[in-house]
Amino acid sequence: MKMAESQITVGNVEVIGLSDAALDHRLALDRIFPSVPAEAWEAYRQTYPATFGGRHVWHFNVGCYLVRSQGRTLLVDTGLGPAGGEIANSLQAPGGGCLFEELRSAGYRPEEVDVVLLTHLHRDHVGWNLRQEGSSCRLSFPRARYIVHQADWDTFHRPEVQEALSLTYLEQAITPLQRLGGLDLISGDLKITDEVTAMHTPGHTPGHMSVIIASRGHSAVITGDVVVHPAQVADADQSFVYDMDVEAARQTRHRLLERIEAEGMVMAGGHLPEPGFGRLVRAEGGRRWEALQDQREWSALV
Repeated sequence: MKMAESQITVGNVEVIGLSDAALDHRLALDRIFPSVPAEAWEAYRQTYPATFGGRHVWHFNVGCYLVRSQGRTLLVDTGLGPAGGEIANSLQAPGGGCLFEELRSAGYRPEEVDVVLLTHLHRDHVGWNLRQEGSSCRLSFPRARYIVHQADWDTFHRPEVQEALSLTYLEQAITPLQRLGGLDLISGDLKITDEVTAMHTPGHTPGHMSVIIASRGHSAVITGDVVVHPAQVADADQSFVYDMDVEAARQTRHRLLERIEAEGMVMAGGHLPEPGFGRLVRAEGGRRWEALQDQREWSALV
């Protein structure tokens, strides 16, 4: 296994972290993570300064991942989208994201992406799905199959859910995938290659998925929004305001973190400090997330 800057190698699989943007959240920390005790934040400020844009402000990465396995190129999530788009504006990021510049810097073109896996359908994970051309749109990744879990597709297209959650971005970023012929709806888990599996991890949304990578005796997981902050690693009971089913999300988080720790998996999270690669370590009887820093540290995991 190797790590270089924002890229790691898991057996034969390459994983590249791509940052579409980094933002200060508009809600205060105590509203985003309502069950985290107020006194706990000081320790997190000391240990994870990159996650704070101010004393009570969550600064978060909008990360995507490019995965190369057995000749296939998989993009996990598509960020917040272009400048001036509805999603970018709603997240107070009028300058939009830079996913395509990140792809280009990594040496890839949109036409080389075979699969786009959407971990779930929240707005900051779907923004570059489509490109607008006047009154019409096209697939941003023209050769790709866009994989969405059936439970998310059905839930997000229920009128009462759209109204309750103000899902006005669906027609811009999600619904046209079907009529453009790019959509594959799945139920349960899906093996994308012999080394890469989309695993159903419900709770944050009904159809939320994480990505399991296993190759040559090494393993990693891209968690999606099962874990969005190191506070949830230290205490898996800590909820996230956008979890659609708080109890299911809590149970999923416990199961996944226990597996990551038991199997010594590398953990990648798109909202963790860029590029989001880390490991779980035990300290003072508790569990914490620790970013991978360099190739020497990565080699120590082998």
